[in-house]
Amino acid sequence: NTYKFFEKVGFDNAYISRYSARPNSAAAMLNDDVLREEKNRRWNKLHELFKKFVQARNESFVGKDVEVLVMKKIKDCWEGESREKKKVRFPVVGQENLLWQEIVIEITKALAWGLYGKT
Repeated sequence: NTYKFFEKVGFDNAYISRYSARPNSAAAMLNDDVLREEKNRRWNKLHELFKKFVQARNESFVGKDVEVLVMKKIKDCWEGESREKKKVRFPVVGQENLLWQEIVIEITKALAWGLYGKT
């Protein structure tokens, strides 16, 4: 049912995990009758579907300008987040400190983890 729901909605952002009962939780009182291998199979199937939707959504940004809040510098790239909650990386150009500034980035490439662009 979860797979069909994901397929219908087409999420491009989700937190998925395998079921595990935590001590003193309501789930701890339930009978866990699903084998670990089956949980892994289901998780992998759902994760592959999720990646397909993420990639398609990310590709829709290529060629567009997006506003990005710059949050950190990683080696020769700045990294930030778009208003759509997409992680965006772009190369450092010059010496200007862009940390915590909102700037417009042209998206040039869609990746599984997010977007890559240029100023």
